[in-house]
Amino acid sequence: MSLLAAYREVLYSKELFIIAPQLIVVYDNLLTVDLFTVTEETFKHTNQFLVLYDPKIDSNNLKKRKH
Repeated sequence: MSLLAAYREVLYSKELFIIAPQLIVVYDNLLTVDLFTVTEETFKHTNQFLVLYDPKIDSNNLKKRKH
């Protein structure tokens, strides 16, 4: 949470579990961040997602791809 709070003042944050562990953060400018933690085994293929980090891919060549 301290990494997320370094961006701006956090107005609201909540940890919950709906489909997977999740963290919701709302900043003072109303930007909302919604983070999920899933594995390949627990991921449900119902929505689009964006890969920000994959340890199996060289991060120097990582391109943001929608799946």
